[in-house]
Amino acid sequence: MITETRTMCPLVLLLLCVFVSPVQSVWDHQLASEMGLYAFASYCPDNEIADWTCHWCKKVAAPESVVRVHNISSKIAAFVGYVKQQDAALISWRGTYNAENWIKNLEFKHVPTGFSGGSIPSSAEVHHGFLEDYYSLNYYVLAEVEKIVKKHNPSQLLITGHSLGAALAMLTLAELPSTSLRYIPARLIDFGEPRVGNKAFASWVVGYYGWGNITRVIHHRDIVPHVPPHAFKFEHAPQEIWNNGKKYIQCSTSNGEDPHCSDSVNPLLLNIFDHASYMGNNWLLGGTCAIYSP
Repeated sequence: MITETRTMCPLVLLLLCVFVSPVQSVWDHQLASEMGLYAFASYCPDNEIADWTCHWCKKVAAPESVVRVHNISSKIAAFVGYVKQQDAALISWRGTYNAENWIKNLEFKHVPTGFSGGSIPSSAEVHHGFLEDYYSLNYYVLAEVEKIVKKHNPSQLLITGHSLGAALAMLTLAELPSTSLRYIPARLIDFGEPRVGNKAFASWVVGYYGWGNITRVIHHRDIVPHVPPHAFKFEHAPQEIWNNGKKYIQCSTSNGEDPHCSDSVNPLLLNIFDHASYMGNNWLLGGTCAIYSP
Protein backbone atom coordinates (compact mmCIF):
# COMPACT_ATOMS: atom_id res chain seq x y z
CA MET A 1 0.00 0.00 0.00
CA ILE A 2 2.87 2.36 0.74
CA THR A 3 4.21 1.87 -2.78
CA GLU A 4 0.77 2.49 -4.31
CA THR A 5 0.32 5.67 -2.29
CA ARG A 6 3.67 7.01 -3.42
CA THR A 7 2.88 6.36 -7.07
CA MET A 8 -0.60 7.88 -6.83
CA CYS A 9 0.46 11.16 -5.20
CA PRO A 10 2.25 12.56 -8.26
CA LEU A 11 -0.79 11.60 -10.35
CA VAL A 12 -3.12 13.43 -7.94
CA LEU A 13 -0.88 16.48 -8.00
CA LEU A 14 -0.76 16.38 -11.79
CA LEU A 15 -4.56 16.28 -11.98
CA LEU A 16 -4.80 19.19 -9.58
CA CYS A 17 -2.40 21.17 -11.75
CA VAL A 18 -4.44 20.39 -14.86
CA PHE A 19 -7.67 21.66 -13.31
CA VAL A 20 -6.20 24.66 -11.50
CA SER A 21 -3.61 26.02 -13.92
CA PRO A 22 -5.91 27.41 -16.67
CA VAL A 23 -7.06 30.25 -14.39
CA GLN A 24 -3.43 31.13 -13.81
CA SER A 25 -2.33 30.88 -17.43
CA VAL A 26 -5.02 32.71 -19.44
CA TRP A 27 -4.44 36.11 -17.79
CA ASP A 28 -1.68 37.77 -19.80
CA HIS A 29 -0.62 40.98 -18.06
CA GLN A 30 1.66 42.08 -20.90
CA LEU A 31 -1.01 41.60 -23.56
CA ALA A 32 -3.56 43.38 -21.38
CA SER A 33 -1.16 46.30 -20.96
CA GLU A 34 -0.78 46.56 -24.73
CA MET A 35 -4.53 46.33 -25.27
CA GLY A 36 -5.05 49.03 -22.65
CA LEU A 37 -2.82 51.35 -24.66
CA TYR A 38 -4.72 50.56 -27.86
CA ALA A 39 -7.97 51.29 -25.99
CA PHE A 40 -6.68 54.64 -24.74
CA ALA A 41 -5.31 55.47 -28.21
CA SER A 42 -8.86 55.35 -29.58
CA TYR A 43 -9.51 58.70 -27.84
CA CYS A 44 -6.75 60.45 -29.79
CA PRO A 45 -7.04 62.80 -32.79
CA ASP A 46 -7.44 61.19 -36.19
CA ASN A 47 -4.15 62.45 -37.59
CA GLU A 48 -2.22 61.21 -34.55
CA ILE A 49 -3.75 57.75 -34.95
CA ALA A 50 -3.10 57.74 -38.69
CA ASP A 51 0.63 58.38 -38.28
CA TRP A 52 0.76 56.68 -34.87
CA THR A 53 2.26 59.64 -33.00
CA CYS A 54 -0.33 60.04 -30.24
CA HIS A 55 0.62 60.05 -26.55
CA TRP A 56 -0.41 56.42 -26.05
CA CYS A 57 0.69 55.32 -29.52
CA LYS A 58 4.33 55.91 -28.64
CA LYS A 59 4.12 53.29 -25.89
CA VAL A 60 2.93 50.34 -27.98
CA ALA A 61 3.67 48.71 -31.36
CA ALA A 62 2.17 50.53 -34.33
CA PRO A 63 -0.54 48.56 -36.14
CA GLU A 64 -0.35 48.30 -39.90
CA SER A 65 -3.17 49.40 -42.24
CA VAL A 66 -4.75 51.60 -39.56
CA VAL A 67 -8.14 53.05 -40.45
CA ARG A 68 -10.24 55.38 -38.27
CA VAL A 69 -14.04 55.10 -38.53
CA HIS A 70 -16.51 57.75 -37.29
CA ASN A 71 -20.19 58.46 -37.01
CA ILE A 72 -20.30 62.22 -36.52
CA SER A 73 -23.94 62.35 -35.44
CA SER A 74 -23.72 59.61 -32.81
CA LYS A 75 -20.12 60.58 -31.87
CA ILE A 76 -19.14 56.90 -31.95
CA ALA A 77 -15.66 56.09 -33.25
CA ALA A 78 -13.21 53.23 -33.53
CA PHE A 79 -10.02 52.30 -35.32
CA VAL A 80 -8.95 49.02 -36.86
CA GLY A 81 -5.57 47.71 -37.91
CA TYR A 82 -3.26 44.72 -38.06
CA VAL A 83 -0.93 44.01 -35.14
CA LYS A 84 1.93 41.99 -36.57
CA GLN A 85 3.36 40.98 -33.19
CA GLN A 86 0.10 39.21 -32.35
CA ASP A 87 -0.79 38.29 -35.95
CA ALA A 88 -4.15 39.85 -35.16
CA ALA A 89 -6.73 42.12 -36.68
CA LEU A 90 -7.45 44.76 -34.04
CA ILE A 91 -10.64 46.66 -33.24
CA SER A 92 -10.42 49.46 -30.69
CA TRP A 93 -13.66 51.28 -29.80
CA ARG A 94 -13.53 54.77 -28.36
CA GLY A 95 -15.24 55.48 -25.05
CA THR A 96 -17.03 58.58 -23.84
CA TYR A 97 -15.27 61.78 -22.83
CA ASN A 98 -17.70 62.56 -20.00
CA ALA A 99 -18.44 59.32 -18.18
CA GLU A 100 -20.01 61.09 -15.21
CA ASN A 101 -22.75 62.75 -17.30
CA TRP A 102 -23.13 59.58 -19.34
CA ILE A 103 -23.85 57.58 -16.17
CA LYS A 104 -26.41 60.13 -14.96
CA ASN A 105 -28.32 59.92 -18.25
CA LEU A 106 -28.14 56.13 -18.53
CA GLU A 107 -31.47 54.34 -18.93
CA PHE A 108 -32.09 50.70 -18.08
CA LYS A 109 -34.14 49.28 -20.95
CA HIS A 110 -33.42 45.78 -22.35
CA VAL A 111 -33.88 44.96 -26.03
CA PRO A 112 -33.10 41.92 -28.23
CA THR A 113 -29.73 42.09 -29.97
CA GLY A 114 -30.96 41.47 -33.48
CA PHE A 115 -28.02 39.07 -33.95
CA SER A 116 -28.78 35.66 -35.43
CA GLY A 117 -25.52 33.68 -35.40
CA GLY A 118 -24.10 31.37 -32.76
CA SER A 119 -27.55 30.12 -31.73
CA ILE A 120 -28.02 33.21 -29.57
CA PRO A 121 -31.30 32.73 -27.65
CA SER A 122 -34.21 35.11 -28.06
CA SER A 123 -34.06 35.70 -24.31
CA ALA A 124 -30.61 37.31 -24.64
CA GLU A 125 -31.12 41.06 -24.37
CA VAL A 126 -28.82 44.06 -24.08
CA HIS A 127 -28.94 47.71 -23.07
CA HIS A 128 -30.86 49.60 -25.78
CA GLY A 129 -28.56 52.66 -25.69
CA PHE A 130 -25.40 50.60 -26.12
CA LEU A 131 -26.97 48.66 -28.99
CA GLU A 132 -28.12 51.87 -30.68
CA ASP A 133 -24.60 53.29 -30.46
CA TYR A 134 -23.16 50.04 -31.78
CA TYR A 135 -25.51 49.89 -34.76
CA SER A 136 -24.55 53.44 -35.68
CA LEU A 137 -21.07 52.25 -36.76
CA ASN A 138 -20.80 48.45 -36.68
CA TYR A 139 -21.30 47.92 -40.42
CA TYR A 140 -18.42 50.23 -41.32
CA VAL A 141 -16.09 48.90 -38.63
CA LEU A 142 -16.62 45.27 -39.64
CA ALA A 143 -16.23 46.19 -43.31
CA GLU A 144 -12.78 47.62 -42.53
CA VAL A 145 -11.90 44.50 -40.55
CA GLU A 146 -12.81 42.36 -43.55
CA LYS A 147 -10.31 44.39 -45.60
CA ILE A 148 -7.63 43.77 -42.95
CA VAL A 149 -8.40 40.04 -43.07
CA LYS A 150 -8.09 39.90 -46.86
CA LYS A 151 -4.80 41.79 -46.81
CA HIS A 152 -3.05 40.22 -43.81
CA ASN A 153 -4.83 36.88 -43.19
CA PRO A 154 -4.55 37.20 -39.37
CA SER A 155 -4.78 34.18 -37.11
CA GLN A 156 -6.97 35.99 -34.57
CA LEU A 157 -9.12 39.00 -33.90
CA LEU A 158 -8.46 41.17 -30.82
CA ILE A 159 -11.18 43.53 -29.61
CA THR A 160 -10.77 46.23 -27.00
CA GLY A 161 -12.26 49.42 -25.62
CA HIS A 162 -12.56 51.50 -22.47
CA SER A 163 -15.78 52.67 -20.82
CA LEU A 164 -18.54 52.92 -23.44
CA GLY A 165 -15.96 51.57 -25.88
CA ALA A 166 -15.76 48.41 -23.79
CA ALA A 167 -19.53 47.93 -24.09
CA LEU A 168 -19.27 48.30 -27.86
CA ALA A 169 -16.37 45.82 -27.86
CA MET A 170 -18.56 43.27 -26.07
CA LEU A 171 -21.33 43.78 -28.63
CA THR A 172 -18.80 43.28 -31.42
CA LEU A 173 -17.84 39.95 -29.90
CA ALA A 174 -21.51 39.02 -29.73
CA GLU A 175 -22.20 39.93 -33.37
CA LEU A 176 -19.20 38.17 -34.90
CA PRO A 177 -20.93 34.73 -35.12
CA SER A 178 -23.48 36.42 -37.39
CA THR A 179 -20.82 37.71 -39.81
CA SER A 180 -18.30 36.42 -42.34
CA LEU A 181 -15.62 36.89 -39.65
CA ARG A 182 -17.06 34.10 -37.52
CA TYR A 183 -14.33 31.63 -38.52
CA ILE A 184 -11.53 33.74 -37.05
CA PRO A 185 -10.77 33.08 -33.35
CA ALA A 186 -11.70 36.19 -31.40
CA ARG A 187 -10.67 37.49 -27.99
CA LEU A 188 -11.98 40.42 -25.97
CA ILE A 189 -9.81 42.35 -23.52
CA ASP A 190 -11.54 45.51 -22.32
CA PHE A 191 -11.37 48.04 -19.49
CA GLY A 192 -14.05 49.50 -17.25
CA GLU A 193 -16.88 47.79 -19.12
CA PRO A 194 -20.42 48.66 -17.95
CA ARG A 195 -22.95 45.85 -17.76
CA VAL A 196 -24.09 45.25 -21.33
CA GLY A 197 -26.87 42.67 -21.17
CA ASN A 198 -28.99 40.37 -19.07
CA LYS A 199 -28.11 36.99 -17.60
CA ALA A 200 -29.16 35.11 -20.74
CA PHE A 201 -26.82 37.29 -22.82
CA ALA A 202 -23.90 36.87 -20.40
CA SER A 203 -24.43 33.10 -20.26
CA TRP A 204 -24.62 32.79 -24.02
CA VAL A 205 -21.51 34.85 -24.81
CA VAL A 206 -19.32 32.99 -22.31
CA GLY A 207 -20.79 29.68 -23.42
CA TYR A 208 -19.99 30.43 -27.04
CA TYR A 209 -16.47 31.81 -26.61
CA GLY A 210 -15.33 30.34 -23.31
CA TRP A 211 -14.26 32.48 -20.36
CA GLY A 212 -10.61 32.39 -21.49
CA ASN A 213 -11.47 34.60 -24.46
CA ILE A 214 -13.33 37.22 -22.42
CA THR A 215 -11.24 39.43 -20.15
CA ARG A 216 -12.87 42.38 -18.39
CA VAL A 217 -10.34 44.40 -16.42
CA ILE A 218 -11.73 46.51 -13.56
CA HIS A 219 -9.65 49.03 -11.65
CA HIS A 220 -10.31 49.02 -7.90
CA ARG A 221 -13.39 51.17 -7.17
CA ASP A 222 -14.32 52.15 -10.72
CA ILE A 223 -18.05 52.91 -10.69
CA VAL A 224 -18.72 52.30 -14.40
CA PRO A 225 -18.66 48.46 -14.27
CA HIS A 226 -21.46 48.70 -11.68
CA VAL A 227 -23.92 50.34 -14.07
CA PRO A 228 -26.53 49.61 -15.17
CA PRO A 229 -27.34 48.19 -11.72
CA HIS A 230 -27.50 44.44 -11.20
CA ALA A 231 -30.93 45.00 -9.64
CA PHE A 232 -32.24 45.97 -13.09
CA LYS A 233 -31.37 42.48 -14.37
CA PHE A 234 -28.10 43.38 -16.06
CA GLU A 235 -25.23 40.96 -15.57
CA HIS A 236 -21.56 40.73 -16.51
CA ALA A 237 -20.00 37.79 -18.31
CA PRO A 238 -16.85 36.23 -16.83
CA GLN A 239 -13.94 36.57 -16.57
CA GLU A 240 -13.34 39.65 -14.48
CA ILE A 241 -9.77 40.62 -13.67
CA TRP A 242 -9.94 42.93 -10.67
CA ASN A 243 -7.15 45.26 -9.64
CA ASN A 244 -7.97 45.68 -5.95
CA GLY A 245 -5.44 48.47 -5.55
CA LYS A 246 -2.62 46.07 -4.66
CA LYS A 247 -2.71 43.23 -7.18
CA TYR A 248 -4.65 41.76 -10.08
CA ILE A 249 -7.12 39.10 -8.98
CA GLN A 250 -8.42 36.48 -11.40
CA CYS A 251 -12.08 36.17 -10.55
CA SER A 252 -14.64 33.43 -11.10
CA THR A 253 -14.65 31.70 -14.49
CA SER A 254 -18.35 30.89 -14.19
CA ASN A 255 -19.84 33.96 -12.49
CA GLY A 256 -19.37 37.43 -13.94
CA GLU A 257 -20.65 38.89 -10.68
CA ASP A 258 -18.07 37.30 -8.38
CA PRO A 259 -18.90 38.58 -4.87
CA HIS A 260 -15.22 38.37 -3.92
CA CYS A 261 -14.06 40.79 -6.63
CA SER A 262 -15.26 44.29 -7.59
CA ASP A 263 -18.77 43.49 -6.39
CA SER A 264 -17.31 43.31 -2.88
CA VAL A 265 -16.63 47.08 -2.87
CA ASN A 266 -18.95 49.18 -0.72
CA PRO A 267 -21.17 51.05 -3.23
CA LEU A 268 -20.54 54.27 -1.32
CA LEU A 269 -16.83 53.99 -2.16
CA LEU A 270 -17.28 53.58 -5.92
CA ASN A 271 -15.95 56.56 -7.87
CA ILE A 272 -15.32 57.96 -11.33
CA PHE A 273 -11.63 58.69 -10.68
CA ASP A 274 -10.60 55.03 -10.80
CA HIS A 275 -12.30 54.82 -14.18
CA ALA A 276 -9.53 56.91 -15.74
CA SER A 277 -6.66 54.66 -14.64
CA TYR A 278 -5.96 51.29 -16.20
CA MET A 279 -2.87 49.11 -16.47
CA GLY A 280 -0.73 51.78 -14.83
CA ASN A 281 -1.83 54.56 -17.19
CA ASN A 282 -4.18 57.48 -16.57
CA TRP A 283 -6.34 58.49 -19.51
CA LEU A 284 -6.54 62.08 -18.23
CA LEU A 285 -2.77 62.43 -18.71
CA GLY A 286 -2.96 61.61 -22.41
CA GLY A 287 -2.41 65.14 -23.69
CA THR A 288 -4.52 65.82 -26.79
CA CYS A 289 -6.08 62.37 -26.43
CA ALA A 290 -7.92 63.51 -23.26
CA ILE A 291 -9.55 66.52 -24.92
CA TYR A 292 -10.13 65.52 -28.55
CA SER A 293 -13.77 65.09 -29.54
CA PRO A 294 -14.84 65.38 -33.22
